[in-house]
Amino acid sequence: MTAEEERPYLELFSPFSVESTVAVLPTKAGRPLRQRRVVTLRYRDAPGLFTASLEMTVNAMNLSITDLTVTSLEPSARFELQPFLDKICSGNCNRTMQRNVGILSWAMAEWCRVALQRARLWSRLELKLGSPDKVLKSAAHMREGQQRQQPEDEAQDQTSVKAEDRCDVADLIRYLGQQALDIRVPGGRVGGDECSLRLEWKIDFDWTGEAQSKVTTLVGVPGKWRVADGRGVLAKVPKLFKDLVDGGQDVDEAVGIMAALLAGTQGSDDDRT
Repeated sequence: MTAEEERPYLELFSPFSVESTVAVLPTKAGRPLRQRRVVTLRYRDAPGLFTASLEMTVNAMNLSITDLTVTSLEPSARFELQPFLDKICSGNCNRTMQRNVGILSWAMAEWCRVALQRARLWSRLELKLGSPDKVLKSAAHMREGQQRQQPEDEAQDQTSVKAEDRCDVADLIRYLGQQALDIRVPGGRVGGDECSLRLEWKIDFDWTGEAQSKVTTLVGVPGKWRVADGRGVLAKVPKLFKDLVDGGQDVDEAVGIMAALLAGTQGSDDDRT
């Protein structure tokens, strides 16, 4: 079976379409025959989302890779993915990882998988909590127990959720490399101070190329909020978020709860003044 015939079977286990060229390098006395292989990977399901190019020098006698370089990488992936790829290419890693194109391409696929999940989350949160008015509406629904619609509205609700999960390619590209989203939580009165809830989602990799996520929250509030926060609610927000997510709460809902909590804290502070 030729390489062209094998490629469709190999692509079954990868989100990428693969294009490659092979050139024989000039031979030198006493050295084995070498090949230069240039490989281009493109994300198959959403053209334009991710592209990377690799160049490797291969010992044609035993098919070992003697040199590996990532010649181009999707800009949105560079900050999180490039350091890991550099370790593999430079050999500044354990022996299993050194110039291992399998681990390298797996890490690229893993980044695409998790970064797409993150981009869809940013899109949903922008839709639900993308303005102070939306945050207030969401907080009111939670306080009044209206986050779950009546049975007769369930079909409409499910359709809405599905529509929110559909994110066009332009939005995916816009959010793909974004590691944080800031949500503006309005004050409890007209012209009141705002606070911000920042959700951070960063992607790292273990030595096999498997993606590892770190999701945290940060709260930015005016100083007078902290002075008035006698119960220490604000300091507990990050831990509460972690406890909710670790307990199986959907991240979307956990963020909504945090935003509602901050809006409620501000409102209670205003009531006491």
